Amino acid sequence: MFAANDANGKKAFNLEPLEGRALLSTAGITAFPSTGEPPRVAAVVASATVLPATTTGLAASSSTTLFGQSVTLTATIKRVSGAGVPTGVVTFKSNGVAIGTGALNTLGVATLSTSKLAVGADKVTASYGGSSAYAASTSATVAHTVVAGSSKTTLTSSALTANLGQLVTFTAGVTAVAPSSGVPTGTVRFLDGSTIIGTASLDKNGRASLTISNFFLGTHRITATFLGSTQFKTSAAPAISQIVNQGPMTTLADGLKVATTVAGSGPGAVAGQTLKVNYTGYLTNGTKFDSSLNAGRTPFDFQLGAGLVIKGWDVGMAGAKVGEQRVLIIPPSLGYGATAQGSIPANSTLIFIVRVVAFDTNPQLVVQGGAGQTVAITNNQTPTATNGTNFGSVKVGASGSSVTFAISNAGNAPLAFTGNPFVQISGVNPGDFVLSQPVISGNKALFTITFKPKALGSRTARITIPTNDPKFPAFAFSITGTGI
Repeated sequence: MFAANDANGKKAFNLEPLEGRALLSTAGITAFPSTGEPPRVAAVVASATVLPATTTGLAASSSTTLFGQSVTLTATIKRVSGAGVPTGVVTFKSNGVAIGTGALNTLGVATLSTSKLAVGADKVTASYGGSSAYAASTSATVAHTVVAGSSKTTLTSSALTANLGQLVTFTAGVTAVAPSSGVPTGTVRFLDGSTIIGTASLDKNGRASLTISNFFLGTHRITATFLGSTQFKTSAAPAISQIVNQGPMTTLADGLKVATTVAGSGPGAVAGQTLKVNYTGYLTNGTKFDSSLNAGRTPFDFQLGAGLVIKGWDVGMAGAKVGEQRVLIIPPSLGYGATAQGSIPANSTLIFIVRVVAFDTNPQLVVQGGAGQTVAITNNQTPTATNGTNFGSVKVGASGSSVTFAISNAGNAPLAFTGNPFVQISGVNPGDFVLSQPVISGNKALFTITFKPKALGSRTARITIPTNDPKFPAFAFSITGTGI
């Protein structure tokens, strides 16, 4: 600090900064120019310390690396002037985001080896945070480029030799090729020859799997290609040969051949149920003429045993369970016979691979009457002698003619009566028929109708059985008799 007269002859005081020393604020200084007395320091109100300035230099071990390859960043911290080596911590950043820290050694150097730099142009900096003895500083930006690394793809099969209709799972593994590192992400495409058979995403372990259920007989050349990503280049696995043979099959009396290649669960499908299936159809020469697994297709629904599909399906899929897969080799007599059907020539043997996705698990009401209770009565059926709903001629006032009916369940869920009473009678002459309510006998519910005509001529009524059968919630049939 020094003092000098200003232009008015008054004392002016100059406080020069001294490196590393405390400074006094002029706010606490009082001068007495009238007496010429030297100024007095009334109070020290603030103090500050000026730290020695530093510079930060940054260098990278390489200007370009592969994704996942390690690069070493070296920061050197120096004092701008004077002697001494700074101490403390350096923070390294890439594109403004911290990627790690390093402590300065006795030479004022900090290093960081990292494989976290993103693919593309990275702007790397090093920031020295300073210490109690040295000021902070930041390096100039160092440009570093990261390019996609190489990958390697392998391919395996769960069964290199399989039977027709057997599930085969292909697994592709994709790994980084050194000096790259990390687990690749992305998509793998699987091909049978030049035909794409599916794609799958890599999991956290770099593996992708695809299960095929509908290979035809013969040898298939299977390949898998990793389609690449921002971090890794594409790669393809060497091809493997998948062999498919015809396994054991059961031949039925009508010439239909059936084999179950994947087991299902639960009850088997019965006639009248609607099955939801995936299927693929082939000619014996390997030509695929149809498949619900083709792009844009959905599973196929059909009612079993209703004659809505070729007979080979109605027969071959009876008893199939949910999840079950069957192979059907259908002779022309159970297929399209001598009639060409689209791309299917006349008199063709058909090979189908069919898997049950689901079928309705609903109750199905069946009513049987007549001799031995063997004749099924359908909904809204008109009276006939065969099923016992036509009671014939009975003398008025006689004891009557009785028929016992049996209610059973052909579905795959419990059947429940929803009406009160369970069996209801209505129509023109309900009073001419005496109805007993069902009594459980084994797996059936039995009820009896007795015809007791009150007058001559035709007498009619209607029987209704409300249940939880979704197809016929109010199952009904007519009854008749003649009074004589």
